[in-house]
Amino acid sequence: NNAEIEYELKNVNNVNLFNLSPVLGAITIPDGTYDEVELKLKLKKSTTADLPLTLKGSYTNAAGIKTPVEFYFNDEFEMEVEAEDLVVSGDTDYLALINVQLNKFLTNVSSSDLDQAVKTNGVIIISATSNANLFSKLKANLNVFGDCDFED
Repeated sequence: NNAEIEYELKNVNNVNLFNLSPVLGAITIPDGTYDEVELKLKLKKSTTADLPLTLKGSYTNAAGIKTPVEFYFNDEFEMEVEAEDLVVSGDTDYLALINVQLNKFLTNVSSSDLDQAVKTNGVIIISATSNANLFSKLKANLNVFGDCDFED
């Protein structure tokens, strides 16, 4: 009937992206057929040391030298993913998954970019104030590294 229903979960969570199925919350959607279901993940700028997004890993250059890399994001951001033509029945529980595809996060970042990055105490820190050119590339990639699946 073209009605719009909105649910909001306001949780502050640390999510381990390597956990195969971290649970962020649960909602109950009324039975019906939905043309479109949207999920939004919102990051809010923090005034404390708890940043909305921190990613840590390592980079191994062509010579085999491994360097720690840390990405710090402290800004407003909204990721929106959607599913179409979803039939919800009280007989079935659905699991909505927001997939974060880390390989897409590095789109347009070359090994040369990382080789030339400034290191702080041996670590490549990527933030709004450190290695800002890399930060801009990675921030732009936030818009393409998520999608959604609904499973029953």
